[in-house]
Amino acid sequence: YLIAGIIAFGFFLGGGFMMIQGSGSSDSAQMAKGKQAVTYAIIGLLIIFGSYFFIQFIEGLFGVEIV
Repeated sequence: YLIAGIIAFGFFLGGGFMMIQGSGSSDSAQMAKGKQAVTYAIIGLLIIFGSYFFIQFIEGLFGVEIV
């Protein structure tokens, strides 16, 4: 989960820089790409955290250690 957090942080940073560069110039496509990168990073983190909590739920329900 640490690696996923580092990758998501990189996407947040990259998307933020794209959004800043797109807002400074008249290039709205770059701003849209930045927003899309940040949105995908958030969705990815939600999926990863959701899978973690799902695994924890299954472990508690059946008493079996998965990870």
